[in-house]
Amino acid sequence: MSSNNDVFSDIISKMTEIALADGKITEEEQELLASAQVNLLMYDEALAKALEDGIIDQDELELLEGFKEQIIQDAILVSEISQGISEDELRILDALIHLVRGSSPDME
Repeated sequence: MSSNNDVFSDIISKMTEIALADGKITEEEQELLASAQVNLLMYDEALAKALEDGIIDQDELELLEGFKEQIIQDAILVSEISQGISEDELRILDALIHLVRGSSPDME
């Protein structure tokens, strides 16, 4: 599981790096980071359970893919609860979406 923990740690580190780009992490950004971290830990648990038998079957794969989309939707919801999504939050969300889906974020 350490490789998955490394991946999730890298995602949180990248999101934190983006949040700190302007020198501060706002309360809204902190809430977004915390939500993503909790959801990634829950995904890790679901992944570990799916791997118990050494095989991820189609049902487990669909469940895990759904979990990824839920991580993204929860992050968007957390961001929208405040007074809209700030530019920094949008960059953090972009990184989260790309990293969770396994692609590189569009960095300027």
